[in-house]
Amino acid sequence: MWQRVRARGAYVDCFYYARIIPRDYVFAHAAQLGWFHEAGRLAEAAMASLVRDFCTRSSGQASVAFSTGSDGRIVSPTRDAYAHAFVLFALGWLHLLNGDRRLLSLADQVIALIDEHLNDADHGGLFDQFPVTDRRKPQDPQMHLLEAYH
Repeated sequence: MWQRVRARGAYVDCFYYARIIPRDYVFAHAAQLGWFHEAGRLAEAAMASLVRDFCTRSSGQASVAFSTGSDGRIVSPTRDAYAHAFVLFALGWLHLLNGDRRLLSLADQVIALIDEHLNDADHGGLFDQFPVTDRRKPQDPQMHLLEAYH
C-alpha cells in the first residue's frame, strides 16, 4: 500500500504510518450501508495489512507500531493513542460487518495496552504516546477513543 504519490502519479518511497490504515474502517461502514460492493473486502484487506505489518502481541496486549519503512522494518516502535483509537474503531466496524470474534479478542488486547501504557491513572486522560516522553495529552485521541468505545 502506497501512502504518497507525486503530482503525476509516481509512487514515493516513504514510511508507512499505522494511523492511516485503521481509518479504512469507513469501508466496513460503507459495506454495511450497501454503498460500495468491494468495500468489505477492502476493509478486511486493510485489517490484515495492519495486523501483519504493524501489530505486536505480548502478555495479553496488542499494539501497533507508529511506522514502518517500505522494506517492512519497524522505523518507530512508538505506540500512539490516536492510532490505537482508530484501531478500535476499525476492529468494531469490521466485526459488525463480518462477525469475526477474533476481532473482539484483538480489541480486548488493544484496550489492555491502552489501560496499562497510555492511560494516566493519576490525572486522567490518555498520554499521547508510549513510551511516555512528556505529559502531553492532545484532545483528538481522547475524542476518538470515546467514539470507538461507543
